[in-house]
Amino acid sequence: MNEFSRRDVERAFCKFNDSAHDLEMADHASWHGCLKLLVHHCRTDPVMRVVISPLRTRTDIDVDAWCESSMQSRTYQLPLDDDERLSLLYQLLEQIHDEQFNLLGFAFNVLGVVGGHFDDTFNAFNEHFVRKFARDVGYRLEAALADLEDQETISVETMTNIFIGGDVVGSAVGPAASVVANDVCALTAVVSGFDRELRDALVKALNAAEAEELPVADKTDLRDELAKLIAALKEHEPEAGRVRRYWSRVKEIAPTVASILSSAKAIAELLEKCGGAR
Repeated sequence: MNEFSRRDVERAFCKFNDSAHDLEMADHASWHGCLKLLVHHCRTDPVMRVVISPLRTRTDIDVDAWCESSMQSRTYQLPLDDDERLSLLYQLLEQIHDEQFNLLGFAFNVLGVVGGHFDDTFNAFNEHFVRKFARDVGYRLEAALADLEDQETISVETMTNIFIGGDVVGSAVGPAASVVANDVCALTAVVSGFDRELRDALVKALNAAEAEELPVADKTDLRDELAKLIAALKEHEPEAGRVRRYWSRVKEIAPTVASILSSAKAIAELLEKCGGAR
């Protein structure tokens, strides 16, 4: 699909705004459920997948390192760059959604929430993070609709560029691109520059990932983790810990795909630095 109808875009944006509003207003009993609905919409709606994928696949964003630094200093700082800040906020929400983030510990040590009051915890997260994320995404979505004017369709390229100022995953998405950042064809083109053994293993893994019979949300997650892994491998000196983290997430979703990846010597050596492929 190279374009969306104006109706599809408006429907996707309205549902995002409604879901974000519900999350901001939620108490402790409904907060996690509202977060699941918001993340599910971002991961599975065709329009939102296009605009959110660049946020999900940025490999220069390390939520774990940001959280550790914040916990140590008992304060936090968000990136000054608008795109980096938005990526961090979204990836933070995804980690909470996937139960990979110590929400209560962060609230106590960094946000100053005391007494174990759950409503205070979620109110603090809404104020510090959810509201900022929803506001900034909303600004960009409004800009996209303004660009539509009286047009009945909007291209994938235009939608992608709402949340990206340059390339993602090498040259997978650029000013003239018409593919989503984690599209398998685009990723296959990216890995063509790797040495033969690594390239062949990655292509085989990408094809295996597409052949996996998975729920839509899991298939989306698998593609995005593969995109992150490939971007990490493109670094001049790939960071073993980062490669291991993305590989582990692939393994959780599709063990067969992870096995294909670890068969490549370059990946196996990086995994070995972090304890091997288990």
